[in-house]
Amino acid sequence: MSDAKQLEATRVVHAPAARVFAILADPRRHEAIDGSGMLRGTDSGPITAAVQVFAMNMHHDGLGDYRAFNTVTEFEPGVVLGWAPGLDPDCEVAEKLAGITTGGHTYTYRLREVAAGTEVTEIYDWSGVQDPQFEAFCPMVSREQLAGSLERLARAVEGGPGDGPDPITALERAYEQMARYVAGLDPDRLSAATPCAGWDVRALLNHVLAAAREFTLVNRGQSAGPAALDLLSGAQDLMRGDPSGALTAAAKENLESWRRPGALDGERTYSFGTFPAPAGLMINLDEVVVHGWDLAKATGQDASIDPGVAEILHAFYRSVPLDHARAVGFFAPEIPVPESAPVTDRLGRQP
Repeated sequence: MSDAKQLEATRVVHAPAARVFAILADPRRHEAIDGSGMLRGTDSGPITAAVQVFAMNMHHDGLGDYRAFNTVTEFEPGVVLGWAPGLDPDCEVAEKLAGITTGGHTYTYRLREVAAGTEVTEIYDWSGVQDPQFEAFCPMVSREQLAGSLERLARAVEGGPGDGPDPITALERAYEQMARYVAGLDPDRLSAATPCAGWDVRALLNHVLAAAREFTLVNRGQSAGPAALDLLSGAQDLMRGDPSGALTAAAKENLESWRRPGALDGERTYSFGTFPAPAGLMINLDEVVVHGWDLAKATGQDASIDPGVAEILHAFYRSVPLDHARAVGFFAPEIPVPESAPVTDRLGRQP
């Protein structure tokens, strides 16, 4: 196989391999994840075995509309899925290309489970193309288009109900955003005031690290200990001179604790109260999202909140009574915001 006749792209999808594979194995979902713009839909059902053939309506700017018959070349659930396209001999493009052998290229998805989910590599290979006239059309896609397909795949897999991500994926996105804020932090700004009353940037980050520690310990079945509330005050230095490193380590352990079997079962008792585990996850998410906004505002960075993440948080807090939380100071008095305002303006601090 010649590397010169192969393109590939890789990305991590934050979901189990089985969920990723289920979308790849359903040709009816291929158009939605296509980054090339060539696919036009199909009536073919799920792929269940190697050598199976599924149809796909296609469009190529240089050839026009046509129909492909794809033969499955590799099939191992959760591991690999590949196919070799071939032309429907009765379509117009087949007539245009009469006398040209059009086979010899393949699309393959390889999946590998990693800590953050599933590493997906899409490979387009045309090393088997024998006819120079057909090879002139290759590669049929670019590396950027392969990457675009993986981006669409990630959105399709990671999305929860509606258009938003599932809460664990949302938490991961929130940590990634906060990590970018911390990476852009000038050490001189650690003493800068934040929108969170009484906390400078240093205290805010220490609070975020303490909260991550508490959620992680409780998910592991351990007590956060009697000092948990003091840690949440942000007074103790948990960064140890390396804010980025401390946040990366805390986020990794926090996310892994929510991905443990049974992590969303039963109740969780924290230093600030007892909640059903899914509610604990939402509170954990809120901590990172809202304090990420605080950090961005305090350090002059882009404070945009991912609309999908904001949507699921807003929906959660709209569904639970907050009078007691406001009374004890967990939340400030509500600021009236028009229902027509963007969801990111209806969440967090004063917009």
